[in-house]
Amino acid sequence: MDRDTAEKKEPLDSEFAADLADEFDEDAPRMRRMNDVMQGVARQASLDPGDDLGL
Repeated sequence: MDRDTAEKKEPLDSEFAADLADEFDEDAPRMRRMNDVMQGVARQASLDPGDDLGL
């Protein structure tokens, strides 16, 4: 092989690169539901005078 020419190669795909788009697509509905549930729990706790939470 001649030293003046170099073979061009395609860049390697990193197997460790994070594909965050897929993760967020899966997590968003779950996080939204968890947020709704926690808001409901907080609302119930704030309305219960006998819970001794001191709110």
